[in-house]
Amino acid sequence: MSGTAKTGIVGALNSFIQNQRLDGFKKAVTDGGQTVTFLDTVDGQNQQDIALGAAENLMTANPDMTTIYATGEPQLIGAVSAVESQGRQKDVKIFGWDLTAQAVKGIEEGWVTAVVQQDPAGEGKAAVEALVKLKKGETIEPIINVPVTIVTKENVAQFKDMFK
Repeated sequence: MSGTAKTGIVGALNSFIQNQRLDGFKKAVTDGGQTVTFLDTVDGQNQQDIALGAAENLMTANPDMTTIYATGEPQLIGAVSAVESQGRQKDVKIFGWDLTAQAVKGIEEGWVTAVVQQDPAGEGKAAVEALVKLKKGETIEPIINVPVTIVTKENVAQFKDMFK
């Protein structure tokens, strides 16, 4: 994201990990020297229909908002649906977590800018490997990083088969 943005957030305030994603996003944007005004954070409660209503209210309250950041799949679906229902695809860009069929369509159309896609199989493999080491009495790192992919228009085609 470059230039200036007025960013609203659709989060899940009851989710520890999604609150970490929110804090990390704000820190990265701020540390990156971007000119961003953070607007309200609304609570999608990890439920699509609640996230949809929250995102619609966020856009209504902030008609000059240019960006939505969604912290997880239900929030992303809600944000995508809200932008579509209000016809704001030309002036509101979306960033978020956890690819969905709706997000793939938005990426292809250019108004969903980027989605962080996790690697559940890689996460499972890393967890099993860590358990095996622990069972053998070995030590493991306190944090095990499993790479994610940032899905954009340039690489979205490789993810389309996930949603057929």
